[in-house]
Amino acid sequence: MGEIPFFFLPHHVTKKNEQLVRFVFLETVAGIPGAVAGGLRHLHSIRRFKLDQGWIKTLLEESYNERMHLLTFLEMYKPGRLMRLMVFATQGIFYNTMFVGYLLSPSFCHRLVGYLEDEAVGTYTKCLEEMDKGRLPQWTDPGFKIPDIAVKYWRMPEGKQTMRDLILYIRVCFDQHILVDTLLIFLSRLMKLHIGASTTRWGISTRCRIPIHLLRNTRT
Repeated sequence: MGEIPFFFLPHHVTKKNEQLVRFVFLETVAGIPGAVAGGLRHLHSIRRFKLDQGWIKTLLEESYNERMHLLTFLEMYKPGRLMRLMVFATQGIFYNTMFVGYLLSPSFCHRLVGYLEDEAVGTYTKCLEEMDKGRLPQWTDPGFKIPDIAVKYWRMPEGKQTMRDLILYIRVCFDQHILVDTLLIFLSRLMKLHIGASTTRWGISTRCRIPIHLLRNTRT
């Protein structure tokens, strides 16, 4: 999900813009699974006149979190017509594929999404490595400011509002999504055994608000 073709980019594109194109495209796809699964579970809940035990909120919260990633990067990069067309086509294919897939096997879809989330973690890790090697000087410049929307959403503390900190926050969000999808697979199996499986009971939340000092202890 993180690696996308760049044959459509101009030859003079900068390394920074290449990364931003990758991030924007990645997040337009990443925001789909939670919306599809949450929507289907919402319909299932009202059709059966039963509570969903917190699954709907968890899934939609994950999708909302991905959209905030996208809105953050859109403050730094404005897609052109070709990329908008690619996003439109990709959404149409991936949304309908996820829709049918979730109807047939929710567990398989959560497993697939977990794999895609792990690929996204790899993409952001590579970006951090590029920054550490000095290949993205615009983002390592002390004067570079990240969008206010990111500072407000993650409540980033003063002095910890660099581009590196932002990437770390987003990467931890994806790590948390992987954990959530893994737990949802486990809970879906419990439901088949007629054991209460509530995401609220398990305290699952995809709203990533992790203090920056904890991020340093995550993936290097």
